[in-house]
Amino acid sequence: MGNNKKSYVIDECCIYHAARLVNEKNEEDFTAIHMLTAIKNHCDKILVNRKLLQFYHKLINKLQQQGNKSIFLLLKLIDDLIPNKSKFIFWETELYKLPNDEELPSDDVYLIRLAKITNSILITSDLRLIEKINPNKDGYSQKYQIHVLTPQQVIKEISLDITN
Repeated sequence: MGNNKKSYVIDECCIYHAARLVNEKNEEDFTAIHMLTAIKNHCDKILVNRKLLQFYHKLINKLQQQGNKSIFLLLKLIDDLIPNKSKFIFWETELYKLPNDEELPSDDVYLIRLAKITNSILITSDLRLIEKINPNKDGYSQKYQIHVLTPQQVIKEISLDITN
């Protein structure tokens, strides 16, 4: 089994998809929840900062208020991750401005900064953000010098690592 542990910054849209069990087209899809489970089981790390945690919290509260039944799968997974400080890491250091920041969607710039500063892989299913970052076929954005993967690509990478 491979021992290639990675750290990830997960866009809140992936958390939304995991909670609602849908994809970016709002079609029934379990990929996002499977991705989070794969990260947990593979013992990879999830990095968050205060702003990202606030987005997660607001999103989860909103979905709970709407009576979303599938939110409990996500909450159970988060409950398993948060107490484990080796898997769920809170980044407290200030995120500095990056070159080309102004070209990014203002609501996503902190994700790019966090991924870049922590040398983590950004996971997103936000097609608008992926287009702005412009990663190559391997998920590497030359412009921002970060890796960007979709939930499907993360599952595939973890599966390959496990079999190696």
